[in-house]
Amino acid sequence: MPYKNFISFTDLGRVNQQEINYEDKFLQNSSETPCEITFQFEEYIKYKPQQKYTINKKFLEWFIGFVEGDGSFIISKNKIYFDITQNLQDVQVLYYIKKELGFGKILIRNEPKRSVAVFYVTSEDNFYRLIKIFNGNLCTRYKKEQFYRWLITFNNQVKQKKIYVMINLGTVGNYTSLHLKN
Repeated sequence: MPYKNFISFTDLGRVNQQEINYEDKFLQNSSETPCEITFQFEEYIKYKPQQKYTINKKFLEWFIGFVEGDGSFIISKNKIYFDITQNLQDVQVLYYIKKELGFGKILIRNEPKRSVAVFYVTSEDNFYRLIKIFNGNLCTRYKKEQFYRWLITFNNQVKQKKIYVMINLGTVGNYTSLHLKN
C-alpha cells in the first residue's frame, strides 16, 4: 500500500501542494549498497505504539539504513539521546519518520551557518521501541558499536529492565546474544 501525503520538498511554505508517493521517494531510491541481513522485527511489533495498527517492515528496513547514515545514538552525562538531523529543506523526511513510527518529536533549530530540523526521542518507552527496532538489525560496525554503548547506558538508566543486545557478526542469521551487566 503506497504512503501518499501532499508534500512540497522545494518550498516548505507551500506544504501540501505536491503529491509524493513516499514509498517510491524514500524506500526505493537509495544509492546505498543494500545490507545483507535478515531483519527481525517481531520484538518491535509487540511494543509498537498503540495507535499503530500495522507495521510497515519495508519502512523499518529503510529507517535502519537511514539511521546508519544520518542517525545518532548519543550519550551525554550518562544519559541517552537519539536524534536525526537534516537540513531544513528536508524536514518532511523527518515528519514521515515520525508518522510511520508513531512517536518522536521535531525541532527546528536556526544555526549560524544553516537551519536544521531534528527528529528526536525522549521517553523511556520510545527508547525501548528504538531498541527493539535496531537490536540485531544494524549493518555497519560503527553504528553497532555506537548502539552497543548506548544500550549499556540505557540499561544503567533503567536497572529494572534487562535488555539483550544482539550483535550481528556480519553474516545473515549469525547473531550472538550478550547479556549486559549493570
